[in-house]
Amino acid sequence: MLREASVIGVRPSLIAINAAITACLDWRAALLLLRRLQQDTTCPDVISFNAVMAASSSKKDGPAGLAESLLKELVSAALQPSQVTFGALISALGTERRWESALGRLDEAACRNLGPSSIACGAGISACDNGLLWERAVALLLHAQQRRLEVGVVTLGSVMSNLGKAAKWEAAFGLVQEMCRSGLRPSIQACSAALSACESQGWWRALALLRSMPISGPEPQSISYSVVLCACEKQLCWQPALELFAEMRVAAFKIDSLAYNAALGACVQSEGLTAGLELLELMSSQAVDPDALAYERLLRASCDAGDPAHAAGLLAALRRSISELLLRSYLSGACSGRRTRSPARNLPSAECEHGTVRSADPIRASRTPLTHHMSRQNSMSSEHRAEEVDDGKQDLRQKVNVAVAEADAGPPSSSSPPAAVPEIDISCFAFPEKASETDREEVICQVLAACTDLGFMNVVGHGVPQSIIGGLLAALSEFFRSPVEQKETCMSSAQDLTSRGYTPYKAESTNALFNRPGPRDLREAFSFGPADHQNGRPFGSNTYPDFMPHFRPCIDAYYAEMERLEKVMLEIFTLALARASRQPLDPGYLQQQIQPNRGLAKAVWYPACEPSAVDVHLGAHSDWGPFTILLTTTPGLEVCVKSEEGVPHWRSVPLVPGAFTINVADQLACWCNDRFVSCVHRVANIVSNEPRISVPYFSMQILPLDFVETAERKVGCICALGERPKYEPISVRNYLKRNFEMLKSAGKSVEVQKIGGA
Repeated sequence: MLREASVIGVRPSLIAINAAITACLDWRAALLLLRRLQQDTTCPDVISFNAVMAASSSKKDGPAGLAESLLKELVSAALQPSQVTFGALISALGTERRWESALGRLDEAACRNLGPSSIACGAGISACDNGLLWERAVALLLHAQQRRLEVGVVTLGSVMSNLGKAAKWEAAFGLVQEMCRSGLRPSIQACSAALSACESQGWWRALALLRSMPISGPEPQSISYSVVLCACEKQLCWQPALELFAEMRVAAFKIDSLAYNAALGACVQSEGLTAGLELLELMSSQAVDPDALAYERLLRASCDAGDPAHAAGLLAALRRSISELLLRSYLSGACSGRRTRSPARNLPSAECEHGTVRSADPIRASRTPLTHHMSRQNSMSSEHRAEEVDDGKQDLRQKVNVAVAEADAGPPSSSSPPAAVPEIDISCFAFPEKASETDREEVICQVLAACTDLGFMNVVGHGVPQSIIGGLLAALSEFFRSPVEQKETCMSSAQDLTSRGYTPYKAESTNALFNRPGPRDLREAFSFGPADHQNGRPFGSNTYPDFMPHFRPCIDAYYAEMERLEKVMLEIFTLALARASRQPLDPGYLQQQIQPNRGLAKAVWYPACEPSAVDVHLGAHSDWGPFTILLTTTPGLEVCVKSEEGVPHWRSVPLVPGAFTINVADQLACWCNDRFVSCVHRVANIVSNEPRISVPYFSMQILPLDFVETAERKVGCICALGERPKYEPISVRNYLKRNFEMLKSAGKSVEVQKIGGA
């Protein structure tokens, strides 16, 4: 119409041009009209700019920063932005995934006294749509409701999407109920987001929501059933999963590969190998490809049934998607006709037609004396129990020291290849909004294999910003290079389990703790924990250097990242343990067991010195807690493994740039009934031209000072069906206290955090 008007000589009005810009679905056409308007004598108004901003927010192919540059032009033209302006601007920033800028503009709108609008609040909620800002999205929703702003189904769906990506199933389920009470029928997208939120742990809620959808919302679709089916199967609720799969077939839904594979897993676990193979044939007839997890389940069932024929038939497909270590372990069990429960379980070297199953065995730390809670007969007297515990203390030193002595007498680690420590990308857990279920299952398999092999892994994709790591290392380097008298002002005078601060050079001796000859540890350290009164609980105070005012922000920022990474790893370990034990563990199970404990970080400085095979930086040991997260700058960490001939020797742990080295520790190995390996390790003295910095974070080392002893829960072994626990349940506090008492009984008054730290 504008072209026709121009041809006949009619000059379109500003209202007509604005209407044309508003009608543009493409930002390029809208921007072109604005530029022509600016070249004409007719000046654009606020509506013109708003319409172009709205067009730029409708698609993701626009140039970054277009909406913000238009806002600058609007202000330069002496125009006043309106509520609609900021709504369109925030929507455009949300489309660009720039949620920080979007929320900043929302605050700017409030500062300009424009007042909140439904458009601005809705755009702000949409900008939060990445799962990490669900709390801000909910806060914006409450703000809109308090101001009696109209909140539509689309805005509520955005909040639901946030809750779904963050797996906040209780809040998502409550929001669906609130929508129904308000007379709003949730969209299929909102219901799907709520179902996804329930997938991680609230399968019963997801099932209830699915059943209520025909009454209060849209009719459930295939994706709705798939999400709930996967939730049931993931939490080992096989019967509801199979019932849902049957309903999908009766309703003639198009069943996707996600639902088929979940149904296959439930079918194998509930009805056995034969039923699973029948479902596999059905998938083939429907041109649906099984994923690696489906083949792995069928292969496991074949091994459990002692059926090498089916195992061999599944092997070729499985080889494409699963690690060689898992393949060889499963195939070995199928070929020999015996049951194989978990891969790489410290087996001696064995040959089959596909090669060697294992070539190296880790040296485990004996956990009997560390935990003092081996299972005993109930009729045993307390005196006899004490005798056995004391024998266990001596047994610990003997077992570890004999292996270490043999390894020390063997060839140097430099003459052997590095240990087979896998590199695992955990970004699908660190950033769950970007993950697929296949990615998560692959990580679980990789972590399970690592935990049952050496108990060590190099983790990438963790999400810890390099700026925080760099700031920490720079601050530590400056601190440890400071004069000794300055560093000693940070020494802690506390003599309890929460003591933190500076530890002087050679003040510790791991060799002495194990009653073995050898020099003191060639290092100094600075230990730190959570800020006092974190989350309203007192945890004691960190000791910060007064001569470095920038030190504390670097330490606190890094500690916060370690707490986040700790939660991520606890979820992965829980899911790996559930897979190994075949127990329906909640993903937050291990996290719940260590609460309200906090981790302890220990920055360690190994000064440059001449390489030596005798004087090690840190003596051989295993860590006490559930697991350790290690940041280091140079090689030196070594693990003690057995060769094919059964001879212990040291192997270096490869250093992966940008990765954290994570190892299983004694407490987690106990909880796993020794499925996971807590391996003996040390820090060798191999680097001479530069100091070595390492920062281990020990999970679950600090209890709040106001902790009530009687309120503690006791943690027992997670065992497979029919498996007997090796350890009695024990509280975290008693576990740490007994370890500490063991050191005192050996005549060594040493704080807990001075044990370990690679």
